[in-house]
Amino acid sequence: MNSKNKYKNIVILGIIFLLFYIYPLLQLAYAKLIGIDFNYVNDELILNISDDLSIFLKLLTDITFAIFLFFVYRKTITKDFKEFIHKFGSITDIAFRYWVLGLAIMAISNIIIAKVTSLEMATNQESINNIIATSPILAFIITTFIAPFIEELVFRKAFSDAIKSKIPFILTSGIVFGAMHIISTLSTSLYGLLYIIPYSSLGICFGIIYYKTKNIYSTIFIHMLHNGALVLLYIITKGLI
Repeated sequence: MNSKNKYKNIVILGIIFLLFYIYPLLQLAYAKLIGIDFNYVNDELILNISDDLSIFLKLLTDITFAIFLFFVYRKTITKDFKEFIHKFGSITDIAFRYWVLGLAIMAISNIIIAKVTSLEMATNQESINNIIATSPILAFIITTFIAPFIEELVFRKAFSDAIKSKIPFILTSGIVFGAMHIISTLSTSLYGLLYIIPYSSLGICFGIIYYKTKNIYSTIFIHMLHNGALVLLYIITKGLI
């Protein structure tokens, strides 16, 4: 890869990552569009809407960003889908093996963190559980289908385009992936930062999967399976259906 393409991919990664961080603000635009008022209370933005409508706005916002990413990476998405169908067995075999490894590390580290701190779960997981409790169906759609599609294009595709070396790509994409899932913890407890370990472990394993398969659907598929299983388990155990 020549220097021009290298710097171009780094710039694209920067833009995509910035948009990933700020795109939730689209909810305000959609809220304004349909006449919803919002104001600030103690420097915190408050939308005067029901929880159900709030989750619907999140769904609409996530779909908008997913469509944007589809157009940016449409060639890869189309090409990789054909290959994924053709090589489904071999690709998913690699995906399952490294997912199980990541899941094991994630589970063990979660247990250890819970034992040595007063935290029962990561702040990110608490917010997801609240969304599921409010609207199980919409939460399932967002968490199982849309979030993995967005996150894998950002953290695997965009990062791999910009970072070609194996270890730097796997570690960087995995650790940043983990950090983004615990960033809200900074405002609650420093102990919550420990949850970067389980999230990064899973992210690193996803990075290995993508590096080995060179197919974005390998990680989209296993990420969807991971999220879907956890959401369904929570819904069933809490009697939400």
